[in-house]
Amino acid sequence: MAKVKVVSTKKLIRSGERYLKLKLSVWLLLSVGLFAWFYANTKAKDAIEALSLKLAFSVRSQLGYDVSLDPRLKIFGFDDKTASLVKMSELGFEGWAYVLKALAQSRPKAIVIDKVFSINRAFGNSEKFQKVLGELGVPVYVGAFFSEAELEGRDRLSQREAVYPYASLAKKMPYAYGPSFDLYSSFAGVGHLSLDENAKVFPLISTDELTLSHLGLLGVKPELKSARELLLGSKTVTLDEAGRMPVNLLSADKARGHSYSLTLLLKDDERRAELLKGIGQEDVVLVIPQLFTGNTDWKDTPRGKMEGGFILASLLNSQIKGEYLSSHHIPSAIGFFLIVLLGALAIVFRPLFAWFVLASFLLGSALLFFVSFLGFGAYWDLGYWVLVSLIVVVPIIVFHAKYRERRAQSLIQSLGSSMGSNNLQKILDQPEVVLQKPVEKEMTLLFLDIVGFSLVSDKATPDDLFKTLKSLIQDVEEIVYEHGGVVDKVLGDGLLCAFGSMSGGSLEARKKDVRNAINCALEIQRFGAKNCLNAEAAEGLVFPFRIGINTDKVHFGDIGGDDRIEFTCIGAGVNFAARLEAACEPFKVLIGENCYELLKEENLKFLRKRIQIKHYTDFFSAYEIDPFRENPEVLKSATLSYRKYHGLDKLEPRYPLSQGAKLKLKLNGDLAKLLDFSDQGFACQYHDLLSRSVLMDVSLESDEMNLSEYIERRIFVVEVRHSSEWNGGARLELEYKNLSGADRERMMGLFRSLG
Repeated sequence: MAKVKVVSTKKLIRSGERYLKLKLSVWLLLSVGLFAWFYANTKAKDAIEALSLKLAFSVRSQLGYDVSLDPRLKIFGFDDKTASLVKMSELGFEGWAYVLKALAQSRPKAIVIDKVFSINRAFGNSEKFQKVLGELGVPVYVGAFFSEAELEGRDRLSQREAVYPYASLAKKMPYAYGPSFDLYSSFAGVGHLSLDENAKVFPLISTDELTLSHLGLLGVKPELKSARELLLGSKTVTLDEAGRMPVNLLSADKARGHSYSLTLLLKDDERRAELLKGIGQEDVVLVIPQLFTGNTDWKDTPRGKMEGGFILASLLNSQIKGEYLSSHHIPSAIGFFLIVLLGALAIVFRPLFAWFVLASFLLGSALLFFVSFLGFGAYWDLGYWVLVSLIVVVPIIVFHAKYRERRAQSLIQSLGSSMGSNNLQKILDQPEVVLQKPVEKEMTLLFLDIVGFSLVSDKATPDDLFKTLKSLIQDVEEIVYEHGGVVDKVLGDGLLCAFGSMSGGSLEARKKDVRNAINCALEIQRFGAKNCLNAEAAEGLVFPFRIGINTDKVHFGDIGGDDRIEFTCIGAGVNFAARLEAACEPFKVLIGENCYELLKEENLKFLRKRIQIKHYTDFFSAYEIDPFRENPEVLKSATLSYRKYHGLDKLEPRYPLSQGAKLKLKLNGDLAKLLDFSDQGFACQYHDLLSRSVLMDVSLESDEMNLSEYIERRIFVVEVRHSSEWNGGARLELEYKNLSGADRERMMGLFRSLG
């Protein structure tokens, strides 16, 4: 059989957390180091950025903040209708001349053609096309491209008059190709059409001979202020680490819906005339040549697959509206610092707080991303840091939570049966309390006894006895827990409970502990009275409670071994609480002087009694509280039930004393007045209320009688069985303790002579 390793609760608390924090710290450092290498040596960040872009565009669209197509941008496309009309897959020079002359009639600000215009003899006579271009009076911009290798049969581009400031900061490429030499000078400008991953563009790309702007930015003549800052007219756009600029993409569906077929310009009819009237002098016309089935240049973008011409349209749209996207960037040092900080917080603080911090970081990152995106600038790499934070921090929180759960279960198993949920939670929150050395502190102790249990143990079956005892103790424990107490010990048919084991030492805290203990005792006694009445009705076992409460300094600590936790309190204060319980009447609560001093100004009715403590000659003050002061009938019924069940309802005959004044009675040297007598003792009026079980020395004297005729012993001992308020003093019912049967007969004779 496999052996199961059992780790004690104390060992788990003492060394478990230190070991866990060490392991989690190692994980944090190793994982952050791994992701730092990953960050520097892989393209994972670009993949995560692509997902972030897709999400951002999607959310923006759903929120109704999608970028709109500026009406000053007019888009024409070589679609299926155009291909069918011209019977070719592309316009020749004659067709282009016809389209450009038609557009020039409206005097637009510029015409941009998504085409390179390399020489193709099948296109016709290029000289006539050059002449048309020279006579248009409208600037025409066309495309170019870059290559890593030199291409044969293509005309390489060389430096023109346009010089871009800070061109040395632009992306470098070996070769640039564009319109043929004979057409080159006829165009107003040439821009590159290069597109990078995630639909990003390089604003400027250089060779050793020239620098080209992107075709979609020719109108604003971009300037690189630094490797990360691009000046577009009056707008400053932040580039990403690679020097790329994100495109503020239009919806492809919306762009298609606002595009026109080139057939409208190739047919000389009213529709063309109407269309040309709609083109203003501030408008920019974009012509996209390849837009028919089977010949469309599809591109993967954050908005899904899109015709390449519409990416150029998006860039031109941004230029017209002045709404560019920027690429804000979180420096890697700050990113990794945040991850380490989150991990450290997850190691040091509670998992719940760590979850809250992590969730706040994620929510804050999402808000920062989307708010900045709506403002045309986004922290595209936030997705990477969010992913890293989840991979690094979540395992730390989970392992920390599992450790704390394991520790909590161990503590609950060790302490759950001795305290309520509130006090147990305090220990779960501060488990190192278990490891503290014993201390001296002021606590309020509640001692409870189940009255008469031992007297009926031989009258009931063990099963009935233990069922009743278990039920009573469980019910009492629940009441103690509800009032913030701790069950220190279960003493067979009694309990020792403590209040204040987890509280501070301030005056208010001490008052609260006493108040909780008294309220607990009152509720227990009311429950006990009800239980006695129910038990009598069900012919069950009837047991009332006696409760004593004392506040004093005690020694408090753990006396359990390595594998067991057992808090307890020891000292004279505990013994005094037990003495208060023994002196208490059934269904009542008796508290000590310290408790009374703390709560004497509160709205409680206290009945002062004197109690006797072993080894002390002086009496001590105690204060009785009646839980049934406002409902005496319940107390009367419960007391009758208890006395009847235990055979105490058969009262012995008592005889009044009409001539008691002839006899001087002294209790411990103090005068008392005889009231009545019985075979077992007598009652007298005394100046002080005394608690039950107090032993008193009795002396009898008389100037009118010869007492020796009745009793040889003039001094003997009695025990207080009951006391109550009487005519401004107290009525004591006393029982003989050391008189023989013969002496008792003589006492009866003496008292009868006075009757």
